[in-house]
Amino acid sequence: MEYSKMTKAEIIEFLSRMKSEADECMDRISEIKNFTGSAYKEKLQDIRYRYAKLKELAKEAYHYTHLTINKNEENLFYTSFFVPAIQDIYVHCDAKINSSNPQELFHSLYDISYYARYYLPK
Repeated sequence: MEYSKMTKAEIIEFLSRMKSEADECMDRISEIKNFTGSAYKEKLQDIRYRYAKLKELAKEAYHYTHLTINKNEENLFYTSFFVPAIQDIYVHCDAKINSSNPQELFHSLYDISYYARYYLPK
């Protein structure tokens, strides 16, 4: 995806989707405390999969935004909101993709949600 060519509306939608997905995963982590055995493992596996997708998306966008050829000074919303949002999300999203620790996953998902929300226009 050519992130530097995204419109303001597309950037808002991108960050909103990241926030929503992280929020939903955090809700699921809160719910898995009620499960045991294979049901617990199944629910945790789904959360891990969804977290991995979010982290991969953040990584892709982070590396894209830091390539010199992808700088877009003409798109102020991209430069002022998207680039710093992706940087904060990626840097603070420190749980490993294959983590089985719900608490680690929750903290990283919280950071994704927090930084996406922080950079969304009020």
